[in-house]
Amino acid sequence: MTLEPFSQSLAEFIISTLMDKGIRQYFIAPGYRSSPLIQALARSKVANTSVHVDERAIGFLALGFAKATKEIPAIIVTSGTALGNLMPAVMEAYHDNINMLIISADRPFELHGIGANQTTYQENFFAPFTNTALNIPALSASTPMRSIYTALDNLLPPNLNGVAHLNIGFKKPFFKEDKNLSPSLTTPLHLKRNVQTQLGESFLEKEQIDTIFQLCSRYKKGIILVGQKDSAVDIYPLLTLSKILGWPLCIDILSPLAKYQNNREVISHFDLILSNGNNLSSLKIDAILQIGHRFISSSTLAFIGQSKPKLHAHITSSTPSMDLCHSFTHRYVCSANSAIKALASTAKNFPNSCDDTSYSALWQTLDQRAETLLTQNRMESSHGTLLQFFNKTAPSLKKGFALFIGNSLSIRAASKAFKRPRHLEHIFANRGLSGIDGNIATTIGIATGLQTPTIACIGDQTFLHDLSSLQMLKNCPYPIMFVVLDNQGGQIFSRLPIPLNEQDLNHFFINSSPINYAHVAALFDMDYHPLNGFSSSIFETTLSKHTLVVIEIDKTLDETEMLYLQDNITLKKTASV
Repeated sequence: MTLEPFSQSLAEFIISTLMDKGIRQYFIAPGYRSSPLIQALARSKVANTSVHVDERAIGFLALGFAKATKEIPAIIVTSGTALGNLMPAVMEAYHDNINMLIISADRPFELHGIGANQTTYQENFFAPFTNTALNIPALSASTPMRSIYTALDNLLPPNLNGVAHLNIGFKKPFFKEDKNLSPSLTTPLHLKRNVQTQLGESFLEKEQIDTIFQLCSRYKKGIILVGQKDSAVDIYPLLTLSKILGWPLCIDILSPLAKYQNNREVISHFDLILSNGNNLSSLKIDAILQIGHRFISSSTLAFIGQSKPKLHAHITSSTPSMDLCHSFTHRYVCSANSAIKALASTAKNFPNSCDDTSYSALWQTLDQRAETLLTQNRMESSHGTLLQFFNKTAPSLKKGFALFIGNSLSIRAASKAFKRPRHLEHIFANRGLSGIDGNIATTIGIATGLQTPTIACIGDQTFLHDLSSLQMLKNCPYPIMFVVLDNQGGQIFSRLPIPLNEQDLNHFFINSSPINYAHVAALFDMDYHPLNGFSSSIFETTLSKHTLVVIEIDKTLDETEMLYLQDNITLKKTASV
């Protein structure tokens, strides 16, 4: 299916209209969803732009500019928590009668209400502090531009009075150059099957359990997926199901069950395996049994979308449907733990239901290949890589610590390379809207709540975004180690198909801001350890006070390693070893 990149045309039209209305000053907190707008600004010869990673700060920067010049500034942010961070500046502008335009990028309609990443309710978000608000949903090329202009005309100068909010839905692909559109998001909605939903108070009836097992046992190529949420079930019934059905078991690292990744049936590096597009087709599945919901891995969603499974049975205690790929065929709302135990009990009556384990063997072979390549020290550099860090971190983490992982590249690398040790009881991340804001404060709250030492692994931009929260360490008696993985800015954008030259990409997105970490540590009375590359010894000492560890990540080597692994973790390469 081919989609025209209407998002790019829409963004160019909107920026052109804003220019015609006299808006020349743009304050930008970058994100991928807002990249069509930023690319349009980069092409402009008359737009003035200021870029900063912190939306709260960029909002007040625009406020100060508006106060001083009496001009109307436009603030551009991405979807998710970015809007919430603008609220203080919006409230101040409203009560001081300052004119400003807020432009937020939004997800398309089909991603709302199903648990999609960085997706929340943004329409008229700033009410009652905006005088006017306009929501433009993700449109198609058939939408008359005149209708958009008419709607904008009522929002923009000379009609703009006070704070105005323009919320725009952008659908992938954003650009003509974007080849990475997930198949799960291009599946026409009319292909969606009628989903059989059964609500149970706590337990499913025996007939329902028998039906689920009979449906699953029809297919040789299937997987069991366990998400972050609503997945507090016993591991051993799941292992039983995996063995009897001959289906591999894939567990998100934030699920409580991820600590059982050393079991043969569990595919520890499924996210890394599925990041290779060739594996998506060679491992194509017919059936999925899903427990809980929410996954870090976008590759998993692409895999589901491309496979178009004949059976996708979802067992959850959560009533809202989290059907990201519009692929569910059966939903069972009940106690997931009781349902899995009952399914395993039923499966034991049919121990030979799967006489062909070749499909699960393929996954296990790839998983072993991934583990071997991750543990090899193939590349020499004075600096480390994110994948190396998370692969080597797991065995060196001491018992009794909690772990927090920051968003962006950190959590993505952890999903691919981190093999959660059995003794790690607590692992956290802010995945509700996956923002980089507030990660330091969240970590301090976790340590205080659990009353236990805590390690936080976060990127340099994430660290900078919440720097002021380090003040709260003085009231936290439980030692915290902040491990900053410094790859010199928002390098995640260098891996996305944004058609800008290197200079513009660095200015609008990477936005590297050198930090004097030694001064930061001294300011907040922290021990300081700068490292070139990774040494597991940093986790072997007993923490006596709050500590800041900075590891320099080689951004070029980091991306090279990822490409190397993707290229070599394939069935073809595995067979040749």
